[in-house]
Amino acid sequence: MLPLLLLFLVPATALPHLQTRAVSAASWNSLGCVKDGPGRLLPKQLADSQANTPDACVTACAAQGYRYAGVEYSAQCYCGNTLSQANGLGAGSNACTSKCSGNAGLTCGGSWVMNLYENPQVPKSLGCFADASNRVLPVRGNANTVSGCVADCKNRGQAYAGMENGNECWCGGSLPSTSADSSKCSSQCRDGACGGTWVISVYATGSSGGASPSSSPAPVTTPTQPAGSNPSSPVSANAPASAVIGTANPPSAGGAKAVYAHQMVGNAYSYAVSDWQTNINAAKGAGIDGFALNLGTENWQRARANDAYTAAASLGGFKLFLSLDLNSLPCASAADANTLAGYVAANARSPAQATRNGKVLVSTFAGQQCTFGQGNLDAGWTYFRQRLLAAGVDMFFVPAPFIDANSIGQRSWLDGAFNWNSAWPSAGAPIDTGSDNTYLNSLGSKSYMAAVSPFFFTYYAPPPASPGWNKNWIYRSDDWLLATRFEQLIAMRGKLDLVELISWNDYGESHYLGPEGKDIAFSGGWTTGFPHTALLSLVKYYAQAFKNGAYPAASDHVWLWSRPHPKAANPTNPTDSRPAHWEWTDDNLYVVVTLASPATVSINSGGNTATWNLPAGLSKLKIASAQGSIGAKIVRGNSVVKSYDSNGQFSYTNTPKDYNYNYFVAEA
Repeated sequence: MLPLLLLFLVPATALPHLQTRAVSAASWNSLGCVKDGPGRLLPKQLADSQANTPDACVTACAAQGYRYAGVEYSAQCYCGNTLSQANGLGAGSNACTSKCSGNAGLTCGGSWVMNLYENPQVPKSLGCFADASNRVLPVRGNANTVSGCVADCKNRGQAYAGMENGNECWCGGSLPSTSADSSKCSSQCRDGACGGTWVISVYATGSSGGASPSSSPAPVTTPTQPAGSNPSSPVSANAPASAVIGTANPPSAGGAKAVYAHQMVGNAYSYAVSDWQTNINAAKGAGIDGFALNLGTENWQRARANDAYTAAASLGGFKLFLSLDLNSLPCASAADANTLAGYVAANARSPAQATRNGKVLVSTFAGQQCTFGQGNLDAGWTYFRQRLLAAGVDMFFVPAPFIDANSIGQRSWLDGAFNWNSAWPSAGAPIDTGSDNTYLNSLGSKSYMAAVSPFFFTYYAPPPASPGWNKNWIYRSDDWLLATRFEQLIAMRGKLDLVELISWNDYGESHYLGPEGKDIAFSGGWTTGFPHTALLSLVKYYAQAFKNGAYPAASDHVWLWSRPHPKAANPTNPTDSRPAHWEWTDDNLYVVVTLASPATVSINSGGNTATWNLPAGLSKLKIASAQGSIGAKIVRGNSVVKSYDSNGQFSYTNTPKDYNYNYFVAEA
């Protein structure tokens, strides 16, 4: 983290508006309409909200790791990991009749009844069991949450995981034989029951078991392959390594394609026009067509946005549009509609304003709660369009509201939709195009904007370490995420015209592509010394293919990225607990290489090495991480054409001081 003195040198208004990933209630299991009572079915009541919906409540409960979420009496949201035995009996669907305060078209419980939802990704407890000094689950795990312990024990080949004393993880192959009163397992982790004193909350891992107890998984070795036998297998390797060779030719497609980058104006407090010009030139050089300016509520953000338009207009060839951050900006009243319409109109006639079909391009982050005083979501956004037309602005609206994707195309007030969450996998598997296809099927002839991102990790501790922020999780960023995601969208370029990179400068969520900024409030502990700008030349390679329908001629180039420590490492001085979903990632060095002609390529992470004979074009390589520096080299004939060694800049370590799941990126 930043030194304490430096933290207070950042003006309070300059702190970024931190975004949380919205969750759809449809992705949780609906348990129907159930009875509540004075003892409360779910113990954690959040503040009443005039923006309450099932999605909003589920998102809030998911962010805190709870198993259950419930909406009640229109504006109430409850969370919990267990259900009270006194309540929860089915009330019948007719009992839940209250309209949600955030969307009158949805139902949010009623008087002493709630619509209840269960997170299918939170492990279910098998019960509370007695423990003893000889340990009913004999293998000590490395985790302090239920989901982390289950993943760690599964990784060890153990069928059962148990949490004890609130923070101890234990693994074993047999279910304990002596049950205990469930009330004795009173310690709670943020994602479930965590035992107590000599009692253990036990969970199934899904592993068939059979592995002998050990402190770590058995090592895996990859046999040496003869040269030319299989180009995706290394010629030589002393650690697990693999490759994906080549890329498919982009399909032909009509329509004007564009690649934008999400820019947090909230992280531009110190920017002058010259700073905007520097960032715009860097983005232009990467094949990026413009910035989506994420605009929050502070007055200075509008001044910085105006400076951005001034800078872009002075340079030419780079476009901007507003992405109204509706987790920050109010949108409940008619006056709010007039205010936001004024923000859009302020620069709508600038030569730097992005347009689509001759109309002013506008987007949002969120907005599913906005009614603008008109009674419901659809009427509210229709009213907003009317206010813009009254100001002389014809809008091409491509927002990112977190509403049911299957029905988003039915909304008459939007011209398309931005699928924000499509940038990352939703669990521990590689990214796919399932959500893209859902949006495309719903939107029909309307525009679809897809998301691309390199990484996601955020590590904001609870107060007082940060001003009320408690964001501590990762999304899977493996499998060459940036490259793989771009390749998916290039293959679909006949169906979509717009791509938005997340992000240019959201440092706190670790998916920044631009240069490290001046305003990195409270995120310096995991961003300082972790540049991502080396990816910009890779972005250019893919952006050209998306826009032009052909990959550029390949030159000899190598990109490398690695996390700084094993996913299950135990830091010596952590500032917060291990991030949620840490088990979703893998311990690998990822490399992308382009070759002008066939060559031999070697990569290394510490003492782990692998070498391939590769054809011309692009290949994606990986090898298991090991302690030490990372490196790569291209050899053609007897000459080293390109090489990189991170010695002095970056070293992978098994004993970090603090958690950091951000990536160090370099290029040769």
